[in-house]
Amino acid sequence: MKPYTNRRAISFAVCLTLFALLFWLNSSEASLTAQKTVTGLAPFKLNLSFQSLWEKRMQLKRGETFEFSVSLPSPSALPQHGRIGVRWVLDKADAGESLPTINGRKEDAFGIYTTPTANWRKVLHALDSDVYTVYRAPVSGQYRLEIAAITNEANSFANPESIRWREDGVAPQAITFPTTTPWPTGKIVPLNVTINPLELKEAAKVGSFVESEPNDTPEMAQEITLPEGDGIQAIRINGGA
Repeated sequence: MKPYTNRRAISFAVCLTLFALLFWLNSSEASLTAQKTVTGLAPFKLNLSFQSLWEKRMQLKRGETFEFSVSLPSPSALPQHGRIGVRWVLDKADAGESLPTINGRKEDAFGIYTTPTANWRKVLHALDSDVYTVYRAPVSGQYRLEIAAITNEANSFANPESIRWREDGVAPQAITFPTTTPWPTGKIVPLNVTINPLELKEAAKVGSFVESEPNDTPEMAQEITLPEGDGIQAIRINGGA
């Protein structure tokens, strides 16, 4: 009777394995199908071993909104005076799409530093090791996230005019970055990149808005809709960066 019992046990184990395999295949197929039906943005999280250059391209529709962050979990891992530039660029707008142009004002009116643009950039270093922002696509098109080591660029504190709408703080007293900051060959540092889609279409109904980029010019300003009526109204705007 013992061989028969062993045979039954083996048969049961094989059946159990086949059942688990079929369940895994069905689950995998469901996941793949869900991914195929996603249009536009999808959650994205990556822990990079950054060396010198990394980029990701995305096709976005006008108005799609997401929160975005890049951070150095170990700033001390940077090479001496090491800097990393994080840049977001509109590579190409879709047919029929275009950014607004300046109309009825001087380009530098009120101290505005730029023409209407979908692009932005921040430099990460040991004293400022992350960036977080909420972004809404001003036009439909192909966008690119580029992360690159900075090796030859004057630091922002060397040009006081580049420090906009804020105090320069004590950072320049702590350290001075040279213009030339070579990235050692083969140097790798950990870098985290996260993108999460946001659904903010109901903001006007609840009276609470989240600031989103780009908004540095009147032409690219974020629209704030006020409810109708003569009564007291409370509008809350949360800073996105």
